[in-house]
Formats: sequence, C-alpha cells, structure tokens
Amino acid sequence: MQHKSRGILPLLTILSLGINLERAPKGQLASLSKCGGTRIMILFRFIALILIVLGLMFLGADVVTMLESGKEPVLRTLENVWGLFTATGVQSFKFWFAGLAPAPVNEAFAAILSLPAFAVLGVTGVFLAVVFRERDEFA
Repeated sequence: MQHKSRGILPLLTILSLGINLERAPKGQLASLSKCGGTRIMILFRFIALILIVLGLMFLGADVVTMLESGKEPVLRTLENVWGLFTATGVQSFKFWFAGLAPAPVNEAFAAILSLPAFAVLGVTGVFLAVVFRERDEFA
C-alpha cells in the first residue's frame, strides 16, 4: 500500500468514513482520506478556536476581577468554573471518580482541577491548533 500515514489523522479519517482498506482502490483511498481528513481537521480547528477564545475570556475575567478588588490576583480554577454551573457537580464527580480510579489518578485529576481555567483551556486550544494545522502536501 502506497498511502503514507502521518500520526493519528489517517486513522481517524479511516474510522470516520468506515473504509475497508483491502477493498478500496488505491486512488480512491487517497481521495477519500483527503476529503474526510479535511472535515476532521476543520472540526478540531474549530474546537481549538473555541478553547482559545474561552481561555482568553477567563483571563480577561480574572484581570477585571483583580482590578475591581484592588488586591492580589486570584485566578479562577477549573473547579471554580465548574462550580458556577452546578452546585454539587464537582463534589459528586470527585466522589464517583474516586471509586473508579486508583489514588495517583485521583491526585492528578485534583491537580488538573486546581489549575487556572484560562491556562488549561488556552493551552489545550493551542495544542489542538498545532496538531490539526494545515500542512503542506509536499513537505
């Protein structure tokens, strides 16, 4: 098979299109993977854009709160943001997750929840934007 794979994108393309690799003609597989790959890349670029914008919004909200209070900066954590949407959701999820995962995983999850929301969302968005960027075909 002459099809070159670059990371996980061709796998996602094949899974999303439901292509049987053994039955697809060589030229048709290449054209189908480009079409499906473009759709997936557009979807993930859009998700990356939304995450970056949310990260900037949370950063702006933290700066405005800091300027209003006149005190040292207090950054909203993911746990605080999650708590804005539901009162018992964070604690319920932590209790449920503690029963499923071992202690080190629970500690890692708690550490992630204690990170600033703008940083987690922004960095995740930038990471997705880099991974799913438009690539030159000849490079």
